[in-house]
Amino acid sequence: SGATVTMDCSLGKSFTLTLAHNVGTLTLSNLNGSGIATEFEWEVKQDATGGRTLTLPVAFKLIGGSDAAIASAANAVSIISGKTFDNGTTWRVAIQETA
Repeated sequence: SGATVTMDCSLGKSFTLTLAHNVGTLTLSNLNGSGIATEFEWEVKQDATGGRTLTLPVAFKLIGGSDAAIASAANAVSIISGKTFDNGTTWRVAIQETA
């Protein structure tokens, strides 16, 4: 990872990101047009140091009991799932930590 990460949605919908830096800018590219869903699922892993942060885009609206924090312990894993129907204007997103 770097301070800026771009996810190309034309490459699929399942991605893995290992955090070796704090990510301050997250961009999603090549979304489907309005009215056609674009969705993703990320496995976000902390490196052996842990404590890395991931700043989510403003368009991400958390659903259910999700909070915006990812797991921060060394080697911790968070799963982030999202879907948009309006070409990324609004994303419905859930974050879950795994063991």
